[in-house]
Amino acid sequence: MTKTIIIYFLLSGTTKKAAEAIQKTTGADLVALTPTVAYPQSYDAAVARGQTELEHHQLPDLQVTWPDLNQYDTVLLGFPTWWQQPPLIIEAFLQQAKLTNQKIIPFTTSVSTPITDSMAVLRQWVQPTLLGTGWRYQANSSAMTAWLAQNKV
Repeated sequence: MTKTIIIYFLLSGTTKKAAEAIQKTTGADLVALTPTVAYPQSYDAAVARGQTELEHHQLPDLQVTWPDLNQYDTVLLGFPTWWQQPPLIIEAFLQQAKLTNQKIIPFTTSVSTPITDSMAVLRQWVQPTLLGTGWRYQANSSAMTAWLAQNKV
């Protein structure tokens, strides 16, 4: 039997809702990624910080609070899409976590940007053979069920 964890980053709460809906379906463990220095509450200030991180490739420091990931076979990795890619906090997590044997299945929350844009970036950050089929979250249980089944979760 496989063991699954959902690790997600949120700014506004949308990705948390998506992660909780996926957890309800899968029963997976759930962990939020938390930067050492919180992103500003103001949307405009948070966008400015994210833009600066991206322009200067500054990975935010993380509060390392996830469990031993070696006990998991699958990591469902959730994030909002920023500038057609995952926020750099996702790269920071992937560098620190050093996932080597786990299947990484991304999901993103975006109003319009498809997951394919983020997948191209994720293939640069992790061994592509570890990546499962990504999905742009929709509050549609049949679409979620199909995505999970496609990834054998």
